[in-house]
Amino acid sequence: MQRAAGAVPCLLFVATGIAMAQAPDSRVNLGSAPGAANSDSVRLAATDDHVVAVWRDQRNGALSDIYCNHSADRGESWPANDQRLCDGAPGSASSVEPRIVAAAGLVHVVWREFVGPAADVHYRGSFDGGATFLPRQRLDPGDLGGATDSFDIEIAAEGPLVAVVWSDSRHGQADILCNCSSDGGLSWLPTPRRLDSGDLPGASASLRPTVTIAAGIVHVAWEDGRSNGLAGLDVYATRSLDGGLTWSPDQRLDGADALGAARSMFVDLAAEGGLVAAVWQEQRSGGNDVHTNVSTDGGLTWAAADTRLDLGSVPGAAVSEEPRVAVVGGVIFAAWRETTIPGVVNPDVAYNRSTDGGVTWQAAASRLDDGFAAGASDSREITLQTSGVELWLAWSESGTGNYDILVDRSFDGGATWLPAPARVDSDAAGAGESRNAALAIADGTVQVAWRDRRNSQLGRYDIYNGTPRGSRPYGSGTPGTGGLVPIVTSAGAASPGGQITLAVQGAVGAAPCVLFAGLAGRAAAPLPFGTLWIMPPLASLWLPLGGAPGVAGAGAGSLQLWIPANASLVGTTLTAQAAVLDAANPAALALTGGLEVRIL
Repeated sequence: MQRAAGAVPCLLFVATGIAMAQAPDSRVNLGSAPGAANSDSVRLAATDDHVVAVWRDQRNGALSDIYCNHSADRGESWPANDQRLCDGAPGSASSVEPRIVAAAGLVHVVWREFVGPAADVHYRGSFDGGATFLPRQRLDPGDLGGATDSFDIEIAAEGPLVAVVWSDSRHGQADILCNCSSDGGLSWLPTPRRLDSGDLPGASASLRPTVTIAAGIVHVAWEDGRSNGLAGLDVYATRSLDGGLTWSPDQRLDGADALGAARSMFVDLAAEGGLVAAVWQEQRSGGNDVHTNVSTDGGLTWAAADTRLDLGSVPGAAVSEEPRVAVVGGVIFAAWRETTIPGVVNPDVAYNRSTDGGVTWQAAASRLDDGFAAGASDSREITLQTSGVELWLAWSESGTGNYDILVDRSFDGGATWLPAPARVDSDAAGAGESRNAALAIADGTVQVAWRDRRNSQLGRYDIYNGTPRGSRPYGSGTPGTGGLVPIVTSAGAASPGGQITLAVQGAVGAAPCVLFAGLAGRAAAPLPFGTLWIMPPLASLWLPLGGAPGVAGAGAGSLQLWIPANASLVGTTLTAQAAVLDAANPAALALTGGLEVRIL
């Protein structure tokens, strides 16, 4: 590794290309026996060291509950006592469609709960990374609980601003409603706002809203049947500049054909600053194509006509469905499942991208699931996540039998990707069906969760989590001054060409420190003064710590490591551990636990 200007001299990372064994995944729904009850509909969030998964769970009977589990060590361990978030007796009311988001260190969860013949929208928030949750609140007041149905829930957050949208049938046919909180979920608007303002309440069906927040502006888009009912759904959008109190008149986005002339569905929305992009699938040419519209002024105006993205084939000839969109570093990126080969039913992962605000796109869509020949495997259930300039995708793919979970990533807006997608589920490839991945990223560590059938022959799914890139602490250290155990942590992009920061914290102030690192994996070798957690051969580096001399917990130091831009490093694992000179320990050494950094 190269040396950072002004930084402690860095450990030399030799590009050996050692192929490490696939990192093990972890079961998350630990409150029931493996495969004993069905768990699905998992969603994931991450903040700092915390990873939070929520899912629909039938351990208490046919009427499902919403459960949650929380890892405080980046997915390394999960408590055996997962939490039930819905109130009432277990299994007494059907709770479905969990959604989760994290922002500003806060975790927000919403779900539908049938408290009568229909479902309401319920919310719980956490201020400690998902370890505990505040009492639940109903977000769709204004009618009797359980009297009319609320469904199609989605949630977004930016800082303390949280927005929840759903389809609501209180006025007849479904309208789009939204409730917002400006204080991190502590309080909400007393009455949700109706967003599909172009016709009378309940006059036509408005469905499947999507929401995103950028630069303090809340953007919502949805399918709208005001012109021709379900046979001619159009795409509409609106925005709020004041935390959901007021909304602009809605605008139609699929303007390249007549009102209600074709069915536009499954809209997705993303924004970065003032750049806002919507994508959807549309049947104006016969089959399903993918279309987009873009706003460059924060949703104030949109293009008069939309643009088709699944280029390279005749309009309507391919089956292009369920698109997803992201905006990262000024690049608009859209991906979808697409079947282009006549007579072949297996879809591939296709994508297109624009580097000029949606003015132009690639002349032909590209294929991403390139581990098999086109159409040779079934790739579906695509999810997108961005972090800084990074773009991550996950999907389910059946190339080796049953479905596995694959991930790929790009650091240049989708121009280049991994040499081949990486598999996340660590049982035998294609052995136990893994579906419906969810992604979350915090401090450069990437988390994936999914429903997994490896433990059941009866079609029952468990929830699993894996960490394809980033760091996980493991093992226990040896205390020093004040009985405190120092720790070693990592942050940053653990990828070829990326940079990570290794830091030692919580040691005695101004103490000498040695940081050990290796590429051979984990160990657990007992020593007279503690446990060695990294497998030899080891490299070592002196790392003098700062802080007030002799003060317990004041010692801290860090170094920056640049990982060579060498594709052979993909899949390798760096392990690290620190030893601190500390007279308070009988062996005069205080040890950290181990740290594993997975490179992808």
